[in-house]
Amino acid sequence: MSRIYIKYLGLFEIRNEKNESVSIKSNKNRVKKLLGMLTYGKNTQYTDTQLVERVWQEESVLNKDTALTNLAYLARKTLKPLNPDVEFIIREDGKYIWNPTILIDSDLNQIERNYKLLLDDNILDDEKLGLALDIINLYEAELATSFDYDAWWLPPSEYYNNIFLDTAIIACDILEKAHDKTGYGRIINIAAKASRYELGSDRFYIYIFKALKALNRRTTIIEYYESLNKTFFNKVGEPLGDEIKKIYAWATRSEDFTFDDLAALTESLRERSNDSQIKGAFYCDRDMFKTMAHFILRNSMRNNHDLVVMMITIYKLNDAIKEAELDKGLTKLEDVIRKTFRKDDVFSRYSTNQFLVMPFECKKDKISIIEDRLLANFEKANNDTDFAIDVVNFSIDEDGYELIF
Repeated sequence: MSRIYIKYLGLFEIRNEKNESVSIKSNKNRVKKLLGMLTYGKNTQYTDTQLVERVWQEESVLNKDTALTNLAYLARKTLKPLNPDVEFIIREDGKYIWNPTILIDSDLNQIERNYKLLLDDNILDDEKLGLALDIINLYEAELATSFDYDAWWLPPSEYYNNIFLDTAIIACDILEKAHDKTGYGRIINIAAKASRYELGSDRFYIYIFKALKALNRRTTIIEYYESLNKTFFNKVGEPLGDEIKKIYAWATRSEDFTFDDLAALTESLRERSNDSQIKGAFYCDRDMFKTMAHFILRNSMRNNHDLVVMMITIYKLNDAIKEAELDKGLTKLEDVIRKTFRKDDVFSRYSTNQFLVMPFECKKDKISIIEDRLLANFEKANNDTDFAIDVVNFSIDEDGYELIF
């Protein structure tokens, strides 16, 4: 029997026993989709209709039988360099199947084998760590990304992603117990990788901050926290948790003050003339926005000024738009806000798809002018028309709020 190895995660690659390989880069490649289905689901026999539906999905196919026959031919041709004498894809009982005489091993099989051993209570920590590191190295990308997030791949993709995340937790816990400098460095690398595959939780960031604290990396903690806090909030809609905030507070309580610290602090606080922060509205996180709103409200009550707030919501015009594209739309909106408003205006990301803006000393009867300018600037920047924005203006005083129409 022949044997091949398939790498599903990251670059899709098939290798023979001589380590000769063929690879397919494009996630939209139909040959890749057909090979993925026939090899991953080799124990399931698909009808021609099922294969056409899953490979072409919502695309219109004029002659399904001919299209599938041609695709099977291209798939065989792609695999020929691995063994010219073997038919990798055969026709049996009116169905295309993977040739059962060709054995398959894969990165996914390796991950499952290692994970099964990893859960064995009789395995020592050193061996467990080796198994875990193998899994972490094999997990180059989510399975679904290799196949353009086709719906058929989402359940197995989530299954292997959960294995990877659980493995990362096990590895970090083992390394933490060692209290070793090299181990803390490994924790940082593992948790940083795992955090890219988990939304809605800061548990891997906690490992990173705990490791940095153990290494006494105060400056790194401060800089990382200040950059991460905004990014995490933009993704999740919530700030980083209390455990990380406590480590950040520890890092800011420096035991030994030096002039080097003062120089670093000055550099951090100073706005340079070429910095994007000084060219338009000032961005701050949600907690800071609340603090500034309280301060400005006190000032407006004393000086009889209006405190006006603009709530800007971005929404998709097409439900098929993926999260990554929505992130691009939000980045575009942030850029438009920064350019539309003045240097002394303040804005913040207030939820996963909303910004709040406080125009400084803006009268209620002038906010509509600013709104028109914002809408015009966004329309100009939004060339693909995949997104639209909705604007609500309101004023705040000591009695509550008032909508401005």
